[in-house]
Amino acid sequence: MKDARWIRTAIVALAGAALTLALSASAEAAPPPNDNYGSATQFEPTPGTVLGTNVDATRQSGEPQNGDSTVWWKWTATETGRFRLDTCQTVPSFDSVIGVYVGPNAANLTEIAKNDDGGCGSSNLSTLSFDAIAGVEYRFSVGTFGSESLNIRLSLRRTPLNDNYAAAYDFGAAQGSVRGSNFEATRELGEPRNGDATIWWKWVAPTSGSYHLDTCDTVPAADTYLGVYTGASVAQLLETATADDGRCGGGSALTELDFNAVQGTEYRFSVGTFGSESQNIVLGLISQACIDAKKAVRKAKDKVAKAQAKYDKAKKKVKKAKSKNKKRKAKAAKKKAKKKLKNANSALESALATSTASC
Repeated sequence: MKDARWIRTAIVALAGAALTLALSASAEAAPPPNDNYGSATQFEPTPGTVLGTNVDATRQSGEPQNGDSTVWWKWTATETGRFRLDTCQTVPSFDSVIGVYVGPNAANLTEIAKNDDGGCGSSNLSTLSFDAIAGVEYRFSVGTFGSESLNIRLSLRRTPLNDNYAAAYDFGAAQGSVRGSNFEATRELGEPRNGDATIWWKWVAPTSGSYHLDTCDTVPAADTYLGVYTGASVAQLLETATADDGRCGGGSALTELDFNAVQGTEYRFSVGTFGSESQNIVLGLISQACIDAKKAVRKAKDKVAKAQAKYDKAKKKVKKAKSKNKKRKAKAAKKKAKKKLKNANSALESALATSTASC
């Protein structure tokens, strides 16, 4: 009897332990609450960053192939514009796939944008940009492949208005400088590899000739990449000139380049940075004719200064001369110095006029 009771007790204990383990395993394997499209978590605030995890997540039947373990967020655009979505702040990094969709359910989705590895520097984290319409609800998917699951930091930001080639700002002058920022900018699909965060300007050449483009006045200095292109769209770009790190002096990574322009042709200027390095940018443009004219003005001013010094010295010699012969020679030298000063001033006026016309 004692043996029978002991056996029953052992069986009950083992059954209880098995049930506890089963419940524990079941709890640990529970998918995240936003595992499915229909249970997407509200993304707020905007702009901002949300935290989540795809540990034990699945891929719902019919949903896009954005990994084996996907989680979802939903967001309604409060304004029409271009936005950037990324997992760049996720630590440690992982091989993520992100997508933006609209549609009533997982089986009836329209893809707005998708990215697998790119835009976050050297990691496999992902970033994309998309055009949102005010009042439309969008769904964001974040996924990984295989057994790689992690805690996620998903960020949504408004991008600069000149983030894309087609939305390039007008440079607004024949030459001069403009200011902008590539904070939260992206690299448009198909555009040249001029950084992970690029912004664009457009400019029509007023005259044919050589021009100089640079970011040398940008403070603090950033590792910038410059490009000059022609073409009606990103898919039709023709490179005119590009440069990465050069000649701004001081050992900085700021950039400058020279290019030849044809009068009446529209050019696009791209400024980009790599990784997470975004910057307030000063972009300067000057023609070689203006550069040459400014140099000529500086030389002309130097000649005027030297001629003025010689003329002043000649006047003093006239006053100091004692004999008639010395005074006569001093006056002749003064007259000659005065003529040179007059010629130097005339040359300066001409150089200034050329500079005004060229610059």
